[in-house]
Amino acid sequence: MRQIRQLFEAIAEHKVRTRSFGKALSISVINQVVSSGTNFALGIYLVRALTPTEFGLYGIGFATCLFYAGIGNALLLTQMVVHTPDKSPDDRLPYAGRMFLLVSLFCVATVILISLILQLGNFVWASMAQYSQFVIAITAASVAYLLKDFFVRHAYNVRREPIALAVNVAVACMMAVLLSLQHIFKKSFDEEMALWIYAVSNVSGAALGFLLSGLPITVQRNMLCADLREALHGGKWASVTNLVYFARTQAHTIVVASLLGPVGVAKLNAARLLVTPAIMLSPTISQVAMPRLAAARELGVQRMIKLGRIITFALLSVSLLYCAVLLGGYDLIVATVINGNYQGMFLITALWCLWACLASIRNGAELVAQVLKRFKGLSGVNSIGALVSLVATYVLTTIYGLPGALFGLVLGKFVMIIFLFRISLFRKNS
Repeated sequence: MRQIRQLFEAIAEHKVRTRSFGKALSISVINQVVSSGTNFALGIYLVRALTPTEFGLYGIGFATCLFYAGIGNALLLTQMVVHTPDKSPDDRLPYAGRMFLLVSLFCVATVILISLILQLGNFVWASMAQYSQFVIAITAASVAYLLKDFFVRHAYNVRREPIALAVNVAVACMMAVLLSLQHIFKKSFDEEMALWIYAVSNVSGAALGFLLSGLPITVQRNMLCADLREALHGGKWASVTNLVYFARTQAHTIVVASLLGPVGVAKLNAARLLVTPAIMLSPTISQVAMPRLAAARELGVQRMIKLGRIITFALLSVSLLYCAVLLGGYDLIVATVINGNYQGMFLITALWCLWACLASIRNGAELVAQVLKRFKGLSGVNSIGALVSLVATYVLTTIYGLPGALFGLVLGKFVMIIFLFRISLFRKNS
């Protein structure tokens, strides 16, 4: 009788955990639809409202935002997630408050540094003044995006997923309002205005996140320094990983911008917009899975690795299904979504589809590695992938043009996946 009672108790506990995870995943899916859908809708609006040159410049600015946010995530946000389970329950919320202070100081230091660089640049190189407003807009968008991202990551970390949803809804609503006002009053609209709209929208989301999170903000220098040292211990390798990750994933932007100019970047980004829905699910599952995987480390590595395989398979399945639909109805979709400035992009779109499928495999493998705190190993893998991507993208772009840039990205992604398996992320003896 005792064994039977224990069996029913275990079944009931499993149902509660499954229901809890299912609810969190459902909210996260909605959240990702809102977040990625907002960026997707903005991209569609901009590709139709801006000239190819302006859209290409916006793409360069947005890539810079992602790079900056990646550095902040690697140094602070990811470290907060993986170290939170090691804190005492009473210290977890104050710890998050201290990490928010560190993120805020990081943003302030960034604004000061960029201001000094612009002042020095204008003094040394007079013609740099024409780029100052563009750089300022990029800086504002980058800082705002990182601050908003903190409250999204914190909400997932404390299992309060509805807060993350509220933050992203606020961003979407503010963006819709600002774009509507711009359209009504017929204000001049270019890449700088688009970046400012993006910045203000993210600030509104960050402000709401701060109000809803209830973070205790206390300045305790000793504890702040201790948290910073702890974050930098893994963050330094994670930052290197992000640096080479950016070089690898944005190799097409770097190389195409230098060889073919903003118009080339615009065409690549216009094709990528069509594939964007295929990769929307990756952040959704990662946001939900990472805190739970981090908390489950003590239950056994093999169990976590097995779950990583399941996550990877799910991501790949969704990407394959979407890409099949996209390529099957390509002509109709392009005629509906993209304007007449972007034609003859089927090959580029197909290569983006291949890239999305490979990205699904890499995302699953890297998620497990991050939870296992294998930042040094990931830094090496990403370095190899970045080197292959940059060299291959440059060489193939000079030979084949825009398709060559994507061939280089795909090759870099494939090489990285091979090395991820070689460092035994999914082997039983890892």
